[in-house]
Amino acid sequence: MSQTIKCPSCKADLPANTTICEWCNFVINQEGANSIENISSDLEGIIRSMKEIENPTILSSFNKNAKVSMPLFTIASFLLAYKVNGWFAVLGIIFLVYSIISIFKKAAKPTANLKPLKAAFDEKVRSFQNLYGVNNKYKAQIQQYQNDWKIIENEAIKGKIFEWISYGVLISIFTIAYVIPEPKTNTEINNELSNSETEIMLKVDSLINVNKIDFAKNELLNIKSTQNNIEVKSKIQLKELEQALKSIEKKIESADFISSKNELNKISWIKNSAEYDSEQFEIKYYKQYILLKNAVNEKLPEGSKIKVEDEFDF
Repeated sequence: MSQTIKCPSCKADLPANTTICEWCNFVINQEGANSIENISSDLEGIIRSMKEIENPTILSSFNKNAKVSMPLFTIASFLLAYKVNGWFAVLGIIFLVYSIISIFKKAAKPTANLKPLKAAFDEKVRSFQNLYGVNNKYKAQIQQYQNDWKIIENEAIKGKIFEWISYGVLISIFTIAYVIPEPKTNTEINNELSNSETEIMLKVDSLINVNKIDFAKNELLNIKSTQNNIEVKSKIQLKELEQALKSIEKKIESADFISSKNELNKISWIKNSAEYDSEQFEIKYYKQYILLKNAVNEKLPEGSKIKVEDEFDF
């Protein structure tokens, strides 16, 4: 014969495992694990433990994965310092220090795994519903537990999204730093400028050819490339020296050898290029100057000739 209990309210005979009196709806609290207090305590414990877990943000995700994120940020910062602006090196140093610290830092706690906690929560909720869910008071209590869990679940999902966003940000920054082209060398910049000033150079050549030297000098203000600047200055100087040499040539023709020699001695090439790389743009004009000066010098009598510069004097 099965055991029975009496309802404390209406005194009806009920099976021993009854939790709600079928006659008066009085709630009969079970003992042990199935008691209202124990089930409620278990559910509140699961919810409390989930609330205590910090859901990741974008920044905390970087910190959590510092052993990977910090070295990548370090590399990206130094790439940007090289390709964009040297100030990124300061960030690179900060990230490098953080990378070293993260090696010895205790690993961050992993994000809570919702699956086992959700399974435990659902089991307790089902037990509560089966035992006491008919009662409106406990039905409302169960609904509140489910609402609390839904909030926790949404926050955990949001934290997971933030974590994935942090991965996306990290990969994007590293990719951008990697694909940004390397800075152009001075030679490349000058070549681009030089090619863009073709029209100005043609105009300068025309002015020099018709002996409008002052107008050609004015065009120097519009020339930005080092190569073109040196070329124009060299062309102008060569033209002016050529005119001076022609003047000496006329004096030689009139047998004024002493004056011609003195003036030829005074003529010299003023170097326009300040660096070794830019000398290549000037030396061809210097060589033409030597040829012109030698030609005039050869017209002087043997005793009046001077020593003319050579290529090694450049």
